[in-house]
Amino acid sequence: MALSILVHQRTGSPLLSSLVLVCAFAPHAVGGTALSALADRFPPRRVLAGCDLLAAACVAAMLLPGLPVAALLLLLLGTGFVAPVTQGAPAPRA
Repeated sequence: MALSILVHQRTGSPLLSSLVLVCAFAPHAVGGTALSALADRFPPRRVLAGCDLLAAACVAAMLLPGLPVAALLLLLLGTGFVAPVTQGAPAPRA
């Protein structure tokens, strides 16, 4: 929600602001079907660690000042594609 408000403050466009919400939820449908096999193909610890590192890198890149709105949306799409893989990986045993 904060990213949507930031985009609206930068651009003044309600369309781009709503596009942030679309970019946050749409990759779950596509990423869940296209990348769900990764959760089963590789060891769970490796999948969880890799996905969390990728999501953290995307969120850290969003913090760069002056980043264009298009780059923010692409980084948000990146975190959205990773989330279904993380949720589909079985929990590693202790």
